[in-house]
Amino acid sequence: MSIGVEGGLTAPLGDFSDGAGLGIGVLGEFAFAINQQFRLTATTGLVYHLSQDFLGASLQLTEFPLLLGARVHVAKPVFVFGQIGPMLLRRSLEGGDSDTDDFVATRFGVAYDAGPVAVGVGVMFSNIEKPNESASLTFAASVPLTRF
Repeated sequence: MSIGVEGGLTAPLGDFSDGAGLGIGVLGEFAFAINQQFRLTATTGLVYHLSQDFLGASLQLTEFPLLLGARVHVAKPVFVFGQIGPMLLRRSLEGGDSDTDDFVATRFGVAYDAGPVAVGVGVMFSNIEKPNESASLTFAASVPLTRF
C-alpha cells in the first residue's frame, strides 16, 4: 500500500474549452498492490481551472473528483491506468453567482514509472454522459509519500 500526491495540468478539449481555462490540480492518491503488475487506486483532490471569458462574463470552474480504479504495468516501467467515480463541479461567474453539479467522471491513460516519480498523460471526462462537453487532456506527475 502507498499514499502519495499527484500534481498536474489539464487542458480542456472541444466544447469544454469554451468555458474552462487551463486546470491546475493537486490530488491525493492511495494505491493497494495486488501483485507486482496490478494496483487498485483511489484519487481525490482539487482541480482549479483558470478563469475563461464565456458569453461576456468571466467563468471559473473547480473540480473535486473522487475516483476509484486500477493501474496495470504492461511492460516495466510503463503502466496504463483507468478510474471512475463521482465528480463535483463548481461554476463561479464574475459577480458572485455560482452553482455546483455532480457527475460521474472517468480518466484513463498511460504513464512511465521513473523510480520515485511517475509521469503520465491521459484523458479525463468530467461527465461521462456528455464526453464532448467535459473532455480534458491531462499531464501529471505523482510521488508516493509513504509505503506500508
